[in-house]
Amino acid sequence: MGNLDAVWLLTEEAGDMKDLQAQFGQYFREKWHRVVMGAEKSFDYHRDWNAYFSVSGFRECAENLYLSDLNLSRAYNVLVG
Repeated sequence: MGNLDAVWLLTEEAGDMKDLQAQFGQYFREKWHRVVMGAEKSFDYHRDWNAYFSVSGFRECAENLYLSDLNLSRAYNVLVG
C-alpha cells in the first residue's frame, strides 16, 4: 500500500525493449529492471501497456486486506492490482 506518485502515459509506441526501457528511464529516472514488476518478461508482454505508475511511501500490509479495512473517511481514488 502506498501513495500514487507519478503516472506515465505512453505517447509514442516503443519500437523495441531497449526503446521502452530508455523512455521509462527518462520519465521515472529509475532503471527498468530495478523497479518494474515483470521486468524479466519479453517485449511482447510489455508492448501493449499504455501506462505505468509509481508508488511512494510503499509499505506492506496484512494478507487479505479489503478496501473496507482501510477505514477511509474521505473519497479517494484507489488503484488495485
